[in-house]
Amino acid sequence: MLPVLTLGNGFWEIGVLSATAFTVLFYFDPVFKFYRSKVPNFQTFMLCSFLLGMSLATIAFFIPEHSGKVLSLWGLPTLIGGLIIVKQQGKLQYK
Repeated sequence: MLPVLTLGNGFWEIGVLSATAFTVLFYFDPVFKFYRSKVPNFQTFMLCSFLLGMSLATIAFFIPEHSGKVLSLWGLPTLIGGLIIVKQQGKLQYK
């Protein structure tokens, strides 16, 4: 969420750094590895949400007067998909 919001609001330096940090964490953090292996469609959801968010944030960066409208196009599907993932996550236990 941080990379998309910072890039969409014109803070491209922070957006690029946080996008890089997210990518590294997504592939090497043990918690993300656990969820990728245990929750179906988690990896697909995260990658689609991230790529869609960064694409829309890039558009919002170049059209700052409509950035709120553009970023809201990313927020609603991400919220709905996130709620579906949360329902699946509640059944897991980290051992």
